[in-house]
Amino acid sequence: MQNTVVIDLNVFVRALLGSGIDRIIYNAIKEEKIIPVLCPALLENLAKVLFRPHLKLCESDIKKSLETIKAKAIIVEPRVKIAACRDASDNILLETTAASSALAIITHDPDLLILNPFQGIPIVDSRQFLKILKKL
Repeated sequence: MQNTVVIDLNVFVRALLGSGIDRIIYNAIKEEKIIPVLCPALLENLAKVLFRPHLKLCESDIKKSLETIKAKAIIVEPRVKIAACRDASDNILLETTAASSALAIITHDPDLLILNPFQGIPIVDSRQFLKILKKL
């Protein structure tokens, strides 16, 4: 699974809200430069988060983005439970990573970033990942 990455939901949200760096990552997915690795629970959570009214995202944009992400993603089923993160709700990203051979985990969450690296896999923010992306 070359060029596969586990991407935290906060990166997708920031991309759709217009964050330039996160938008570059989203565009890299659309251009198939990287392949997101997600599990069913992360996909479900992403849909819930994007439809939150306070984000004020256009419903058609959300649906189009979700379709793009689903079409480009590799869906894995985590097989092991991990309790490494101080925020237990973030362990799903680590479990998804363990079920794949991801190149990196991309997040803006300090609870995950503090674990860098996880099982030899870098946990980086979007800016740091862009440096990795340039080398691909």
